[in-house]
Amino acid sequence: MNLLYNASPIAEINMLEPRISNHGDSRVYFSAKRENTVVYLSNAIEKFCKQTGFRHEGVWKKWGPYGFTSENKFRFEEYYPNALQETYKGVSAYIYTVQLNEKIQPLTDIPNAFYSFEPIQVVNCEFIKDAYAEIMKTYEE
Repeated sequence: MNLLYNASPIAEINMLEPRISNHGDSRVYFSAKRENTVVYLSNAIEKFCKQTGFRHEGVWKKWGPYGFTSENKFRFEEYYPNALQETYKGVSAYIYTVQLNEKIQPLTDIPNAFYSFEPIQVVNCEFIKDAYAEIMKTYEE
Protein backbone atom coordinates (compact mmCIF):
# COMPACT_ATOMS: atom_id res chain seq x y z
CA MET A 1 0.00 0.00 0.00
CA ASN A 2 1.49 3.36 -1.02
CA LEU A 3 0.70 5.83 1.72
CA LEU A 4 0.98 9.60 1.58
CA TYR A 5 0.79 12.15 4.41
CA ASN A 6 -0.71 15.59 5.02
CA ALA A 7 -0.56 17.76 8.15
CA SER A 8 -3.33 20.00 9.48
CA PRO A 9 -4.30 21.82 12.67
CA ILE A 10 -7.91 20.74 12.00
CA ALA A 11 -9.33 17.67 13.75
CA GLU A 12 -11.62 14.96 12.40
CA ILE A 13 -11.08 15.41 8.69
CA ASN A 14 -12.44 12.49 6.67
CA MET A 15 -11.84 13.95 3.23
CA LEU A 16 -8.88 16.22 2.39
CA GLU A 17 -10.16 18.88 0.04
CA PRO A 18 -8.20 21.17 -2.27
CA ARG A 19 -7.73 24.77 -1.13
CA ILE A 20 -6.10 27.73 -2.85
CA SER A 21 -2.42 26.83 -2.95
CA ASN A 22 0.86 28.67 -3.27
CA HIS A 23 0.66 27.60 -6.92
CA GLY A 24 -2.43 29.82 -7.39
CA ASP A 25 -4.97 27.05 -7.92
CA SER A 26 -6.90 24.66 -5.65
CA ARG A 27 -4.84 21.62 -4.60
CA VAL A 28 -4.29 19.34 -1.66
CA TYR A 29 -0.66 18.37 -1.02
CA PHE A 30 0.94 15.19 0.31
CA SER A 31 4.36 13.74 1.00
CA ALA A 32 5.52 10.17 0.62
CA LYS A 33 7.63 10.77 3.75
CA ARG A 34 5.72 11.39 6.97
CA GLU A 35 8.62 13.39 8.43
CA ASN A 36 8.33 15.92 5.61
CA THR A 37 4.87 16.94 6.82
CA VAL A 38 5.83 17.91 10.39
CA VAL A 39 6.77 21.47 9.36
CA TYR A 40 3.12 22.01 8.41
CA LEU A 41 1.82 21.21 11.90
CA SER A 42 2.09 24.92 12.69
CA ASN A 43 2.36 28.14 10.68
CA ALA A 44 4.69 30.76 12.21
CA ILE A 45 2.89 33.76 10.72
CA GLU A 46 -0.59 32.52 11.60
CA LYS A 47 0.50 31.61 15.15
CA PHE A 48 2.09 35.04 15.69
CA CYS A 49 -1.01 36.87 14.44
CA LYS A 50 -3.33 34.83 16.65
CA GLN A 51 -1.13 35.21 19.75
CA THR A 52 -0.68 38.97 19.36
CA GLY A 53 -4.15 39.80 18.06
CA PHE A 54 -2.71 41.13 14.79
CA ARG A 55 -5.55 41.17 12.32
CA HIS A 56 -4.85 39.30 9.12
CA GLU A 57 -7.35 39.15 6.29
CA GLY A 58 -7.00 36.90 3.32
CA VAL A 59 -5.47 33.52 2.69
CA TRP A 60 -3.00 31.98 5.12
CA LYS A 61 -0.13 30.86 2.90
CA LYS A 62 1.58 27.63 3.92
CA TRP A 63 5.12 28.23 5.04
CA GLY A 64 7.59 25.58 6.03
CA PRO A 65 11.15 26.23 7.23
CA TYR A 66 12.75 23.38 5.38
CA GLY A 67 15.01 22.46 2.55
CA PHE A 68 16.72 19.39 1.15
CA THR A 69 20.32 18.26 1.10
CA SER A 70 22.01 17.33 -2.18
CA GLU A 71 20.89 13.74 -1.45
CA ASN A 72 17.25 14.96 -1.12
CA LYS A 73 17.31 14.37 2.63
CA PHE A 74 14.90 16.64 4.46
CA ARG A 75 16.38 19.33 6.72
CA PHE A 76 14.99 22.14 8.85
CA GLU A 77 16.16 25.71 8.56
CA GLU A 78 15.90 28.09 11.50
CA TYR A 79 15.49 31.66 10.26
CA TYR A 80 16.25 33.22 13.66
CA PRO A 81 17.38 31.79 17.03
CA ASN A 82 14.70 29.58 18.60
CA ALA A 83 12.35 29.97 15.63
CA LEU A 84 11.46 26.27 15.59
CA GLN A 85 10.65 26.24 19.28
CA GLU A 86 8.60 29.45 19.08
CA THR A 87 6.66 28.18 16.07
CA TYR A 88 5.98 24.59 17.14
CA LYS A 89 6.32 24.13 20.92
CA GLY A 90 2.98 23.36 22.55
CA VAL A 91 1.11 23.24 19.24
CA SER A 92 -1.07 20.19 18.71
CA ALA A 93 -2.20 19.13 15.25
CA TYR A 94 -2.83 16.08 13.08
CA ILE A 95 -1.07 14.03 10.44
CA TYR A 96 -3.50 12.48 7.98
CA THR A 97 -2.74 9.43 5.87
CA VAL A 98 -4.19 8.73 2.43
CA GLN A 99 -3.62 6.00 -0.10
CA LEU A 100 -1.91 6.88 -3.38
CA ASN A 101 -4.40 6.64 -6.25
CA GLU A 102 -4.96 7.83 -9.80
CA LYS A 103 -6.21 11.26 -8.62
CA ILE A 104 -2.83 12.04 -7.03
CA GLN A 105 0.10 13.26 -9.12
CA PRO A 106 3.79 13.81 -8.30
CA LEU A 107 4.98 17.40 -7.81
CA THR A 108 8.19 17.48 -9.81
CA ASP A 109 9.96 20.41 -8.10
CA ILE A 110 9.78 19.08 -4.50
CA PRO A 111 11.17 15.64 -3.58
CA ASN A 112 8.56 13.10 -2.40
CA ALA A 113 5.72 15.62 -2.88
CA PHE A 114 2.36 14.92 -4.48
CA TYR A 115 -0.86 16.83 -5.08
CA SER A 116 -4.43 16.38 -6.16
CA PHE A 117 -7.02 18.70 -7.65
CA GLU A 118 -9.68 16.30 -6.31
CA PRO A 119 -10.78 15.56 -2.71
CA ILE A 120 -8.98 12.54 -1.25
CA GLN A 121 -10.36 10.12 1.37
CA VAL A 122 -8.42 9.91 4.66
CA VAL A 123 -7.47 6.39 5.80
CA ASN A 124 -5.85 7.35 9.13
CA CYS A 125 -5.51 10.31 11.47
CA GLU A 126 -2.65 10.65 13.96
CA PHE A 127 -2.90 13.21 16.78
CA ILE A 128 0.36 15.05 17.45
CA LYS A 129 0.32 16.48 20.97
CA ASP A 130 3.38 18.72 20.60
CA ALA A 131 4.66 19.62 17.15
CA TYR A 132 8.08 20.68 18.46
CA ALA A 133 8.59 17.33 20.20
CA GLU A 134 7.59 15.60 16.95
CA ILE A 135 10.13 17.64 14.99
CA MET A 136 12.87 16.82 17.49
CA LYS A 137 11.94 13.14 17.24
CA THR A 138 12.27 13.40 13.46
CA TYR A 139 15.79 14.79 13.86
CA GLU A 140 16.75 11.85 16.06
CA GLU A 141 15.57 9.24 13.52
